[in-house]
Amino acid sequence: MLTKSATPGLKQSPYWQNLNFWLWLVAGLIAALVFGSLLLFTPKLQTRYLPNQFNKIVADGQERGFFNSQTDDAGNSYVWTQGKSYILFDFPGLKPLEMTFEIRSAAVAGGVDNPVTILANGVEVAKIQADPTNPEFQNLSVKFTPPPTDVQQLKIELVTPTFRPNKNDSRALGIMLKSVAINKNEAWAGIEQRMWLIWLLPLLALIVLVGWGIGNRSQKGETSPPNHFLPILHLLTLASAIVGFGLGAGATLILSGMGIIDKNPYSVWLVGCIYLTLFFGAATINLPLGKPDLSPKTNLWSLLVKLWQAKIAPRPTLTAILTLTAANFGLMVLFYGVIIIQNGGCDNLGRFWDGPEYLVNAKTLYDSSDPILQLPAFFIRSQVYWTTHFPGYSLLIRLVAPLFGYVSSMFVINFGATVIFGVALYRLLRDFGYSRQPLWIAVLALFLPLRWLIYHSVGASEALTLMFLVLAVYAFKQERWWLAGLWGAGVVVTRPNGFFLLAGFGLFLVWEAWRTRLQPTNALQLIKNLNWRAVWGLLPMPLALVTVFGLFGWRYGDFWAYLHIPESVTHLYPLPLLSLDISYTRSEGTFYYYILQAAGLVLLWRRKQYDIFWVGLVFFLPTVFMLHDDVIRYALPAFPFVLAIPFAPVLETKYARWFAPLALLGVLIYSWSQLNTNLIDLESWRQMQNILK
Repeated sequence: MLTKSATPGLKQSPYWQNLNFWLWLVAGLIAALVFGSLLLFTPKLQTRYLPNQFNKIVADGQERGFFNSQTDDAGNSYVWTQGKSYILFDFPGLKPLEMTFEIRSAAVAGGVDNPVTILANGVEVAKIQADPTNPEFQNLSVKFTPPPTDVQQLKIELVTPTFRPNKNDSRALGIMLKSVAINKNEAWAGIEQRMWLIWLLPLLALIVLVGWGIGNRSQKGETSPPNHFLPILHLLTLASAIVGFGLGAGATLILSGMGIIDKNPYSVWLVGCIYLTLFFGAATINLPLGKPDLSPKTNLWSLLVKLWQAKIAPRPTLTAILTLTAANFGLMVLFYGVIIIQNGGCDNLGRFWDGPEYLVNAKTLYDSSDPILQLPAFFIRSQVYWTTHFPGYSLLIRLVAPLFGYVSSMFVINFGATVIFGVALYRLLRDFGYSRQPLWIAVLALFLPLRWLIYHSVGASEALTLMFLVLAVYAFKQERWWLAGLWGAGVVVTRPNGFFLLAGFGLFLVWEAWRTRLQPTNALQLIKNLNWRAVWGLLPMPLALVTVFGLFGWRYGDFWAYLHIPESVTHLYPLPLLSLDISYTRSEGTFYYYILQAAGLVLLWRRKQYDIFWVGLVFFLPTVFMLHDDVIRYALPAFPFVLAIPFAPVLETKYARWFAPLALLGVLIYSWSQLNTNLIDLESWRQMQNILK
């Protein structure tokens, strides 16, 4: 909050000595700078390129296939193309464009009269042909949407038959090209037709700043505007802030949905609109709602604080739900926002493996005859390969798809599952005394360890798995055996290694029977001492595995199809620590992750937290025998138990709080870098999207 209440009876310092004055002044100056940047980086809707620019638009030193510029008798400067010439533009060009080629037929110079094939990003989009009887340059327009490409550039190729003008000229000539013009009006139409959203913002910002300044000086007693004027000014200032927030948010949404058209203008406009939206949002919650003064008792922020203190703070679980929802939303804004700006859209979020494969299962339900499996990215897989992804996540995508669509459902499900995971972890930490600051640990667990932020943000089953996993452990510790079994069944149907949870519960029950029940001297006595209520309560977990294998048997005619996958997907070997072989792996940090997990297990054992120990052990131990360079991902189910719980006393210290922002920044930088790798090819992705519509 940017305001402070005046202290009665004390002489007030000049308004310009108040911290709030300088905060608002700096915010206003930045807003003015941002708006100036919008004016400076106004998109060029129509651009004409001349021959001397064809090789220089993107300066990479490559020859584009144009001969040296010439000038004819009429003063026209032009270039001859070769058989294949191209121009490289420094924007992706994934939106509709109109390109006009000013060309003259080669027939005018004794060449052949043939059409020119226009390729965009390697795909033919049009053919054009100049009138061979017309000696003048002719404007021929082509309207098209460039095909997708992973390169953030637009490549336009001109392909023509060639001829040699005479035996003394060795050049192979195509056509004469005088200029190329690009019209981006349609591409920018989403915001260009609504520019009033942005042009009103500086006026509204000026009203807010002037209104705030006059109101502040009036409160300090330094100016005395008429009493009837102050309420009007107050209302106008507050209304301007609210309208500015709405307009800025609208412009931001429109821009984010358009994707990159021109790199620099687009980035400046998107970031600028985000800042202006935040500026007006801050003004809205800080300006007074009642009397025309700046008392913090009467603004929206103070009302929200009072509401939180009165209605929400006394309810710890509700506080946790709202806090974790807000924290996860903030993480998604940071994570998704940078990816959208970098790549001009959300494609990389959906294209990141294994998201496309879960979409395949959601669409096909393991039907090997579905047409989507004929796409290039999936055709290479064996028929039973799809059993590597258990059906829990895909079935939920299928269920939610009518509301949000297949692709968006992945993100919606993972957002909700991550929040529920955080709340369940909070309750586990709080209710069983594992942490003095359980909400803080739960917030940290939204982005730690390293690979977790990626896999609860893209199409992956980790978020759903960890949600079911923590819920199952929580119910197990409450001795609500059947509920633990049902949540555990959710873990089993979501990921193949989910069955390890049953092993963890089973090992604990055996340990408990041996340790606490009459010290059995033989196996029969041990079996008799087992907690059979717990055993029967966990029955849904093996039944869930039988159901999954039954689904595979129905679809593929092989109950054990998962065990017969010809691709190498098991990654488990009899020798430990093979993932540290530098000839195989690129994850040197795995060594330290092993140490941390082992240390966590030692701490759990020493504290006699045996139930958590056994669950953590069964998820940690297989990763020791894994031959894979993504051990940290496969170890994610273990981290709530071998990291969050045993290291809670360290993570909740003030030193850890100071370090947390730096850790978050590191996780974000790492995660952003990963979203440009491990992607399904763009052609298959586009075809897949069309099928899923």
